[in-house]
Amino acid sequence: MRKKLVFKTCLLLLLTLASAFAEEGFIKTQGKSPLTESNQTLAREKAISNFKHQVVAKALVSLLGPDKFKEHKEVLTKPIILKPERYIKSFRILSEETKEDLYIVEGEAVVSYDALRQSLSELGISIAEKPKLTSEKTQPIRILLLFDHFCDEKVGEKEGGELFEEILREKLSEGGISPEEETQDNTDKPKVKISFYCFSNRIKANVEIAKNSEVEISEEMVPREEEVPLMDSITQLASLVTLGLEEALPTASEAPKREGEQPSKESAHKTESKPEPEQWTITIKGKNAMVYWEGIYKKLVGKGYKIDISRIVASPESYSVETQEVSEDMVEVIKNLSFEEGETIKVEEFNKEKKQLILNIAKPKEN
Repeated sequence: MRKKLVFKTCLLLLLTLASAFAEEGFIKTQGKSPLTESNQTLAREKAISNFKHQVVAKALVSLLGPDKFKEHKEVLTKPIILKPERYIKSFRILSEETKEDLYIVEGEAVVSYDALRQSLSELGISIAEKPKLTSEKTQPIRILLLFDHFCDEKVGEKEGGELFEEILREKLSEGGISPEEETQDNTDKPKVKISFYCFSNRIKANVEIAKNSEVEISEEMVPREEEVPLMDSITQLASLVTLGLEEALPTASEAPKREGEQPSKESAHKTESKPEPEQWTITIKGKNAMVYWEGIYKKLVGKGYKIDISRIVASPESYSVETQEVSEDMVEVIKNLSFEEGETIKVEEFNKEKKQLILNIAKPKEN
């Protein structure tokens, strides 16, 4: 009896330790979707979906490295990248904005690397080293960037080539690469020319890098499938091109510096944190809480309320948003909502001092 007790105690300890050392990573990125005046809510939903796909893609790159990710990208898309709910333990949206014809969200997520490793193992893809969760780049690599677009297809109101260029410039900046226009003072910088093409079954980018009188040519390609939005394919292609340039270009320590060059005061100013105004938190408890929030959001907007969301925190058990003041009449509108399956909203707590509204989904009573 004593031996069994000791065995059970040891087993429980091992399981506890295994749980405590489960490998998770923190990833911050953006998601985008074409914006249409007729359905901004749908654009926002697709932007959050795109954000989740980018989180998983970034996690895969950190696990596999750029080369191996490129090698297996077609195999990884359907079973892993397009099923982010398996790997994202929680996420929150930090900001949302509309820019020209795009709805853009920026957020951060906690990713289960253990779950990713298991899926990669099931696909027969080995992992050589642990994920690199942080970037050590301190100084941007300056390049001269030229674009050619050969794509008439549109995403929303924007041409695919223009959208690809915009997303790529942002990803290059995130990766520590600073694109510039050619002037008399920077002719010594590497010149990068990118040609973007879209076809019915794939999109691709030809990349030419001219440095020190040598020209390096490469090609990146992403297949197109019916269930994958063009926006996701363009974003994935931009990520692959960025990874290729990070490998091909000199590192920050190797890049030549101008004599007397100083860190930019403007960039230092951008990193300063500012106190955020106090916000209300609306929390919906239960499974599929995000779906119910979308219904609430649509109803409130339809009634003329302006909902400016500053942050989203999602988990399997709940969905929370931070927004401006929540009034009593808004709560009354929410209480009178009903959904297709007969569910209604129950107000668990409406606390003006804590600035907190907690909602539960009430299931219909069975006859």
